[in-house]
Amino acid sequence: MKHWLFLALVVVACSSKHYDDDDDDGGASGDAGAGGGSSGGKGGSAGAGAGAGATSAKGGSGASTSNGGSNAQGGTDLVGGTSAGLAVLSQFIYTGAIGSVTSTQALANPFHRYVTIDRDLFQSSLGVNKLYDSHFVTRDRLGRSLVFLARIVNNGWATQPRGIGIDEETALLVLPTGAASMVGVGAAYFLQAPGPAQVLADKTPMTYLNIGVYKVPQGGTFNLSTWTGTGGVAYTLNVNNGSVTSTQAGGNIY
Repeated sequence: MKHWLFLALVVVACSSKHYDDDDDDGGASGDAGAGGGSSGGKGGSAGAGAGAGATSAKGGSGASTSNGGSNAQGGTDLVGGTSAGLAVLSQFIYTGAIGSVTSTQALANPFHRYVTIDRDLFQSSLGVNKLYDSHFVTRDRLGRSLVFLARIVNNGWATQPRGIGIDEETALLVLPTGAASMVGVGAAYFLQAPGPAQVLADKTPMTYLNIGVYKVPQGGTFNLSTWTGTGGVAYTLNVNNGSVTSTQAGGNIY
């Protein structure tokens, strides 16, 4: 039996301030695999590649797979991606096919032409029902992730999808069991959509209530299988008429 070890940005992983998102340049999937490994096409599974971990050259981003050795079950495979290479590894994907949408744009109009989502590029049991986003705090991407989740529900793809946001210079290392630990300097954010948004219409600011968040800082842990964490903080987000508020101390949405 083959075991999968998701690392550095695949089932959530890292993003670096030294890399520019492909979605900023017109497409999240364009450089998938640029980290030195190879990956399967839409509907397929990530394959073993030459690269190890999840890094790519400055100015790019990518997803990478590697066979990391052998054991009694036949080996451990490593899968990872940075920046846009992270985005393509979840079941639900923000593609950035036309342009990179900001949180302000998405919250004001959840059907903005830059809000382009797709699904099922790769198959990963830990990526099912999830959407990943990178450069999370630095580029203020929480608001747009909430819109993506609302759109996923509206499309009928899932009833309660989940999102994971990773900050820059940060990685989440995930084992096949779903157990994950943090490395780097930033935090990871685990979002739980409660169902459909209260207001979701073209050219109308979104209203979406009671989105659950669990923030995991360095030193904290999270389990993607049980959707529970330790060493972090749980709070709730509400979006009213395009404005995000938080129950966290001080009202901080991050």
